[in-house]
Amino acid sequence: MQNSFHNYKNSNWFCLSGILLISIITIVLPILLMGFPNGGPDMMQHCKFALAYYDSISNGIFFPGWVSDNIDYGSVGIRFYPPLPYYFLAVSKMIFGNWFDAFWINLFLWMLVGAVGVYLFAKEWVSPFTAMVASIIYATMPYHLLQIFQYFLYAEFIALCILPFCFLSVTRICLYRRWIDTLLFTISYSLLILTHIPLSLIGSISLFFYVLVLIDYKNFIPTLKYLISSLCLSLGATSFYWLKVVTEIKWVAHNNTNFSEDLFGYTEWLFPISLSHHENDLITNNAGFFDVLILLNLLLLLPAIIYLIKSREKAISVKRVILALSVTGFLAFFMTSRLSSLVWQFVPLLQKVQFPWRWISVFSLLGILSFVISLGQLKTNYRNAKRFFIYPILIWSVSIIIFDITQIIGATDPIPRSDFEKNMKYLPSVQSQSQWWTVWTKAEAFENKEKLSIGNRAFTIKDWSLETREFIVDEGTEPELRIATFYYPYWKTEINNHPAEIYQDGNGLILLTIPNEKVKIKLYFDEPLVNRIALWLSLLIWTLLSLAILYFGKR
Repeated sequence: MQNSFHNYKNSNWFCLSGILLISIITIVLPILLMGFPNGGPDMMQHCKFALAYYDSISNGIFFPGWVSDNIDYGSVGIRFYPPLPYYFLAVSKMIFGNWFDAFWINLFLWMLVGAVGVYLFAKEWVSPFTAMVASIIYATMPYHLLQIFQYFLYAEFIALCILPFCFLSVTRICLYRRWIDTLLFTISYSLLILTHIPLSLIGSISLFFYVLVLIDYKNFIPTLKYLISSLCLSLGATSFYWLKVVTEIKWVAHNNTNFSEDLFGYTEWLFPISLSHHENDLITNNAGFFDVLILLNLLLLLPAIIYLIKSREKAISVKRVILALSVTGFLAFFMTSRLSSLVWQFVPLLQKVQFPWRWISVFSLLGILSFVISLGQLKTNYRNAKRFFIYPILIWSVSIIIFDITQIIGATDPIPRSDFEKNMKYLPSVQSQSQWWTVWTKAEAFENKEKLSIGNRAFTIKDWSLETREFIVDEGTEPELRIATFYYPYWKTEINNHPAEIYQDGNGLILLTIPNEKVKIKLYFDEPLVNRIALWLSLLIWTLLSLAILYFGKR
């Protein structure tokens, strides 16, 4: 039996079966047996985004600019939050018929995708069985499970599942300089951008330093050609999204300094968090938790340090990869710690990440890869020292499992299937988080729930759809018409088929000045020309990428 196991343990089907099993154990079983994790406000907002995309697609609008969220006042959140996770959720809801199954199936499939990405990366340097072990560690790492079972960082969870493919493809570009790897990096990096802004920023910085260490400077220019090509294609493929973020960020409340201070400020969350006094109880209660997570990940880099010190091999690809993984891993650790406080202070863009512990995503991923690949090399070089490696690894693994069960999965407050579906139906009547309001919006805007307010003048609403409102207002002396829709510069109006100017009231809602006679009014959301061009450019590039995949697939 032992010989039989050795014969098939390195087969792809056996290793992929193990990856499938661990994905079921870590995601599917806890949710189906206990219920859906209660992620608080973040979970509610992710659910509202999913509902918004579902409603838009159901109404034939595949690229929504405005949605009937936020008690029907509308929402700008979808213009700034990356769309990929919610497209998948909306389509899954259409397929499976309910949100509970749509969510857990998406989580399971994304965990499976991420674990396979880790497997493919590790398999470049170690045996398939050892690569499977790397995937198992990835699927059980506390921070990865915390993203779902404690805080429901849904988009960040998906981004961490895409990130292994970014590092895999950029590694192949640096080592082999092939167009197929450029294609794969373009796709994976584009998907990362379309998934989560903070992890896109963190991932981009990490990839930059990773390439600086890994690249063969004898072939610097040829390698740079592939990397720049991939970067340009990625920017084009995602331009329909990031162009709106860059040009409109000043119009969303999330850009205010209120959302990068106090609880959301980087200074409160720098490691070691528990050694500082915090005014906020949430930070105090979670300080030790995040400190333990960072320490557990730091231990993963020890084998790489031992290998790099002991190894006498020079200029071989595996050593360069281990060096690049460990250096970038230490960079991620540095960014979580107080040592990086000056960097956070003088780079305002970093402060938009809000929480330094988001760097644990890259830290844990690269730590796992360096851990497994380094151990594979050490095992080969020091065959008589197995016990020296095995016992510490077993202790560390048991600690991780206990931590997962007691502090993450077991500590969640699950929502039963029936309650989850009721909550989803209730969400349209709930205000969205204030950071996704416009900068002009005030809470007082929600006090008047009437769709139209114009004194005693009678009116008839002909259409109130996602991006269009049409109504008729009878004659009268009241000149100001208040519309229960957030003001945004891209709203246009016609009064009796003639363009008219839009104003805003003191609470950030649309206000029109209309004549005394009976009028027909049309309000519509109109994207600027540059946004429409960016959308067609993105569609063109994704079409070309799909054709390239078919071409290389046939080869």
